[in-house]
Amino acid sequence: MISKTILAGIPALLAAMTAAPASAATDISPADYARSFSARTIPAAKAASVAGKTARPSRIAAFAGDGCAEVDRYGRMETVAEEDFSLLTTGSEEQPDLSVSLEINPYLLDDEGFIILDEYGNPTPNPEFEYPWNNMKNEYTHIPGWGVGNAYPAGGALYFPFSRENPQGKFNSHWIDLSAYDGTFVVEFRVRLTQPQSQEMPSAIIVQVAETNNMAPMWDMFEDDFVNYENISEEWTTFRLIFQGGAPSTIVNIVGQGIEGGMLLDDVRICSLDTFVKAPALTGHSDFADESFTLNWEKVEGADGYLVNCWHDDVFGERVYSVEKYESGVSLVENDIEGNVKVRNGRIFIYNPERLTLTVTAADGSSASLGNASETSYAPASRGVYIVSIGNRSVKIAL
Repeated sequence: MISKTILAGIPALLAAMTAAPASAATDISPADYARSFSARTIPAAKAASVAGKTARPSRIAAFAGDGCAEVDRYGRMETVAEEDFSLLTTGSEEQPDLSVSLEINPYLLDDEGFIILDEYGNPTPNPEFEYPWNNMKNEYTHIPGWGVGNAYPAGGALYFPFSRENPQGKFNSHWIDLSAYDGTFVVEFRVRLTQPQSQEMPSAIIVQVAETNNMAPMWDMFEDDFVNYENISEEWTTFRLIFQGGAPSTIVNIVGQGIEGGMLLDDVRICSLDTFVKAPALTGHSDFADESFTLNWEKVEGADGYLVNCWHDDVFGERVYSVEKYESGVSLVENDIEGNVKVRNGRIFIYNPERLTLTVTAADGSSASLGNASETSYAPASRGVYIVSIGNRSVKIAL
């Protein structure tokens, strides 16, 4: 069966794309932002064979709208945790084994499967059960601590059966340290449906991430869940999702959701990502006005440009973007230049206290002389790269 690969990036990911602007000005003009699919759940292509399992051929597909290309472009993956389900030997992809319970029961059971009560008539706690999030029986995984719900063996894969009464299955990681490399990490897995998508309510794959603060009462939930139903089908599809914000006790929850049929999950891998270009650190905004402000960040060595996202949450908790993946309107401003160059609303603003000669040169070599005013602005006819010269010093900007 042919498989495909989906490469997805969370919007805040890797704002530095690849000599490096230091500020970006933008108008705030919020527009309505509506999610095409919304779901909340409870916490909770490999290229070679693994544990004797045959790898399927894979083809690359872009994930629409996420702005992230292949992971290999951004850094080197270091595996932190993985599970290939090769110990789930019963059943098959065509006929999963629904007779096997993969979950550790929170209470002790007798030989007939009934809960054992203590002398006061209360259920007797099972000492092997710790949390609902690490409740998968250890004999079915290569390392202990995984969590599972409404899931069954399928001959080396994990199966989630769907129904209106029980529309979700889940598999979650143990709490793992994903703080390396500024908390940038990748979640990779393969998934396919066991029957065609429902037209009434399509099945979806959902990925949630949280920092548990060492399993404290309060968790830091990542703001957005990854939800996708357009790219899942009866073909095996590999998803690779990039996140930022990993910490010492992070948990990853993979959820299948639907009302009929089922979903197969396989080859889960969680990796820290040693990025080639590091994410920029914000240094606070400036030039705040009623309808605009300037974002500032530290220069990132090796970066050619940046992606800027700016948003607020509405009264329903939905994210409303003022700017999303904004690439233009950034400027390269050297700290030692005798003046100040900024870009705002398609114009170049130049502050020239020493009244040196000002020139703006386009990429095609054409130039405009702006005299020697102490303050001036210039609106190029089109977007592109320009060189702003203040006396004998120059700065490159991009519109």
